[in-house]
Amino acid sequence: CLGVLLVDFLRLFGRVMNLPEVGISATDGGHFYRKRDHRGDDWSNPERPYMLSVEDPKDHTNDVCRNSYNIMRVKQAFDFAYQQLTAPSQPSESMLARILRLGPILASRQQPTSLAPIYASTSARGSKESAGEDG
Repeated sequence: CLGVLLVDFLRLFGRVMNLPEVGISATDGGHFYRKRDHRGDDWSNPERPYMLSVEDPKDHTNDVCRNSYNIMRVKQAFDFAYQQLTAPSQPSESMLARILRLGPILASRQQPTSLAPIYASTSARGSKESAGEDG
């Protein structure tokens, strides 16, 4: 389920990941590595141990996130979203509305009373296109 993957992602990168010790690599199917011993080099930064470390897939000697100064704000946002999505809720409550904020223009738009006509017209159009008819 996509929702479970989102919550797991937010938990991993907002709470569990040990940024001072661990980096991320997308090579060889993806894996984590110890910053202190990355391919024989020390990618840890004693002055800024919290920095995110991500290996460049095209150049394993390059840390593409070595200047990720605001990573702690990102980590806090992921942790907040994780807390909001795992907190108890009412059946009628929108879970995504807890973590996504609409701008004033979208928030002021009138909500549709029913989505059935929208889906009906879309599926009818799709069936004509798949049958090779011109609409």
